[in-house]
Formats: sequence, structure tokens, C-alpha cells
Amino acid sequence: MNQEKNEWSEYFNAHQVLAIGLITSHLGLAPKILGCRYFSGSDDRNPRAVALLAQRLARLHSTEMPVPKDKSHEFINNIFGIKWFDERQRQSLREGKTYQEIQKHRYETFETLDLLAEMSWLKNIVVDLKSPIVFSHNDFNRKNILMRETNDENSQQMDIYFIDFDFSTYNHRGIDFGHYFSSWGQNDAQFGLADYPTDDQMLVFIDAYIREMTAINGNSFTQLEINSHQRLIKEAKVFSLVTFIIDTQWCIYQVEYQDQTEAMINSEKRFKCYHNLKKQIQKEYSL
Repeated sequence: MNQEKNEWSEYFNAHQVLAIGLITSHLGLAPKILGCRYFSGSDDRNPRAVALLAQRLARLHSTEMPVPKDKSHEFINNIFGIKWFDERQRQSLREGKTYQEIQKHRYETFETLDLLAEMSWLKNIVVDLKSPIVFSHNDFNRKNILMRETNDENSQQMDIYFIDFDFSTYNHRGIDFGHYFSSWGQNDAQFGLADYPTDDQMLVFIDAYIREMTAINGNSFTQLEINSHQRLIKEAKVFSLVTFIIDTQWCIYQVEYQDQTEAMINSEKRFKCYHNLKKQIQKEYSL
């Protein structure tokens, strides 16, 4: 255990990644304590900020950590099986609180698509994609990305820090891409409804990520097709679908277990994002 703690500390010190206590993070105190702010939708349109974010993520993905590397299948089974979306929530979707909210408010996407069938379809797509296994953040949303900006005499300096590593483990590379791009350019940090970025907009991040991975791992990284620009864009899109499904499930959990029926508004938003992106990538990749 001491060895594991030492390796975590060595990584954080070397790569300027901060682990903040979960209490302060969940209370929203981390930015204030560190003199930072959350990474925002406007930052997504700042090439300098996006490049720095991609570099930091590449360093995280290149890290060797003393934890098991063969549990990515558990992540897939958790999302698409009954652990995260259990039988009570499925029953709620079929005929319970969730179903009643769908009927009451005529949520179009839920009336058009079968969520359980979409989960089965997407699981097969993710498995077939064979996204590489790297050390991943696994909750790479805006409120876990902090931006610090300072001014000196000649220029503005910026740095980026990641927080909340409680879900971090080895996982498919695309999961962090999906979390990031699923909220790209949006004002709502978690449950926005906006157009997905174009390939050209995505390439700002992808280019910087590939450059940093090449600097860390050598030219052999770019020689593999699985690390090409188009392949990483495809991974990001497929795992954005995964993020949309996770968000949809979470909102249904809130309806069923916390009696927050208003959460169905966000569930419909994210399921609609899923539907729109699915139609797009089915045309692009013949999925």
C-alpha cells in the first residue's frame, strides 16, 4: 500500500495533477481553494487551452500505476448490465415512475427509442472497437478539470489540474474522450443539449493529444493505425454515446431512487444527444 501511495504522489508531483479531497470537490470548494475555475465551454474554443488539456490527459494515459489492468470488461458490464441500471430502474422504465413521466410529458426520444435495446447495440459497438487500455480518469467532466490563469509582465500563463480520481483505473482510452466531447462547448457542465463538435473542432484536441503521446512514447505511437487522427475521432464519438447513456441512466436513477421526477428533463436531453450522434456516426462509419 505504501508503494502505491508513493507512486501516486510521484505522478502528481511530476505531472502537476492535483488530487483534492472528495468533500471539498463535491462541495465545489476546490476551485476557490486553489485559485482556479472550472474548465468552461468557452475554453473548448480556445486552441491554447484545449491543447494544454489534451497534453495533460496524454500524460495521465501514459502513466503506469500499480493497479490491475485487466478489469475494463467490468466497466462494460457495469454500464450495460444490471449493476448500474438495475432491475428496479428497468421496471421503472417499463411501467413505473419513469414510464409515467415519459407518458405525462411525451418525451419524444424515449417514445422513439428503446433504451435497453440501445444499450445492447452500443455494447457490441464498444467491444468491437477495441479501444486501447490506458490509465483513465473515468469521470472526465468539466467539474473535475480546473483552469488556473496568471499574468506576468509579458504574457498570460495557464495551467490545468485534474481532480476527483475516485473512479480512476485502467480502462478504454475512449472513455475520457467521450466524457470531454459529450459536453464540448456547452454552458451546462453536465446535462447540456447542443450540437456535437465537428471533426475540425475535435482535431484541435486530437492533434495535441497525439503530439504529446508521440513525445512520451516515441514515433512508434503514430505508426499504428489505432492511434491515427481518424481512429481517435471515431473512439471519441463512440464513447460519447457511452457517456450519453450513462447520463440517461443516472437521471432515471434519480427519478426512481430519489423521487426527483424533474430529472427526466435531463434524461430526455442526454438521450436525445445520444440519438442525434448515433444517426450521425451510423452514416459516417456504417455502424
